[in-house]
Amino acid sequence: MYHILTGKQRSLVFPVMCNARVKMDYSSNIPDIEGTPSDTTDDTGFGIWGHTGTFTFESVITPYEINGIVFSGSLPDTKSSHKIMPNGAATSDSESNKYLSTTARLTHEMMIFYNTNFQVSLVNDTTHLYGQPAEYKIRVRLKLGSTTDTYTTGAAISTTEGKMFVYDDLSSDNAGFDKSGRLKFREASTGATSGGGNTTLTVGSASHFVDVNAQEVFYRSGFDFLSLGVITNISGTTLTITNPNNVSLSSGTPIYLRAYSLPNYINDSFHIACVFEELSKTLNIYLNGKLLSTNTHSSSGAFTFDRSDIYLGSNGSDSTGAGSATTNKQFMGEMHELAITKAQRKRFPYVLNLLPNYDDTLLYLRFEEVDL
Repeated sequence: MYHILTGKQRSLVFPVMCNARVKMDYSSNIPDIEGTPSDTTDDTGFGIWGHTGTFTFESVITPYEINGIVFSGSLPDTKSSHKIMPNGAATSDSESNKYLSTTARLTHEMMIFYNTNFQVSLVNDTTHLYGQPAEYKIRVRLKLGSTTDTYTTGAAISTTEGKMFVYDDLSSDNAGFDKSGRLKFREASTGATSGGGNTTLTVGSASHFVDVNAQEVFYRSGFDFLSLGVITNISGTTLTITNPNNVSLSSGTPIYLRAYSLPNYINDSFHIACVFEELSKTLNIYLNGKLLSTNTHSSSGAFTFDRSDIYLGSNGSDSTGAGSATTNKQFMGEMHELAITKAQRKRFPYVLNLLPNYDDTLLYLRFEEVDL
C-alpha cells in the first residue's frame, strides 16, 4: 500500500544576496556560575557545548545558484528569483556584483554550520560563469587541540546537462544532440581551421568563447563529441587551445561547447553527513548516504565543541555592504533539518528526513514545522 503526501515543503530560507544567519548564543544557554563571562574554561558545559569525542553531524539542505548564469545573447538574465543570483557580468557596478563579484563567485564558500572547532560548508567548484551554473563540493574543518585540518571533497552537487532533442525545432543548436536524443552540446562557431601546430583555431565568430583557461571546446565525430582541450587565449577570431591530442581540423569544421547546464538542485534537497571517530581520529564525509571521503586528522588531540556561539548560514562576521558575502561566507539556500548526535553512524538509509536517536542527540533543529 502506498501513501501519497502533498503540500508545501517548508524550510529556513537564505535567499540570494542576503546577509543572514541563525545564532545559537553560548551565554544564553550556559550559565556563568563563577561570574567570569570572559573565561569559559570554568563553565559547566552541557549539551553540545559539553561534548567531547565522537560525533555525527547531519543536515538536509537545498543550495541556491550563485554564479548568475552568463552566456552572450542566449540566456535571459535572472533578477526576480530568490534562488538564482543575478548576472553580475552585465556590469561591474551592479548591486549583485558589489555583493559578490563575478570573480569571487567561482570560489565562494557557503557556511552551513559554524563552530570554532568544527565547520561544514559548500564551496563553488566551477571555473567560469558562461553557461555554467554553480556546482558544489563539501568542505569540513576540524580542530583538535591547536591544529585545524581542512577536508574538501570533489564535486558533490552538480548541474543537469542537456535537454531532449525536439524533432521539429529548427534551432541550429540541434546539431549537438547525441545518440540518446539528448542535446548535450551547442554549436558555437563554424568555419574552424586549425593551425600553428594544431594549438590555434580560426573561427567565424568568437563571441561565444571566453578566455579563462577553463572553457572546453569540442568537435563532432559521428555521434561522439571529442575534446580539443580548453581555451587559453583569444585574439580576434583566433583561439589558442591546449589540444592535448594534437587533432587537426579541416576548414569549415563546427566547434561546440557543452550545452547549457541547469541548476535543478535548487528544487531538490541533499543530505550531508560528517562522522568523526575519536579513537582513530578519522572523519568521513557523506552525501545522500554515499561515502565521499575518509580523512585522518594530523593531530592526536581530543575533540570538543568550542565554548562559543554557534552559527547557521554564515561564520558570524555580520559584515554588510560590498564584498559582505565573501567575508561572511554567506549561505544561500534552504535548511530543512540539522542534527548532531554523540554516536558514530556508519549508514544513512534515510536521506530525506533526519531520525536522530534522542538519547544521543546533542542538537536537533527542524525547520519544516507548519507554523514557521
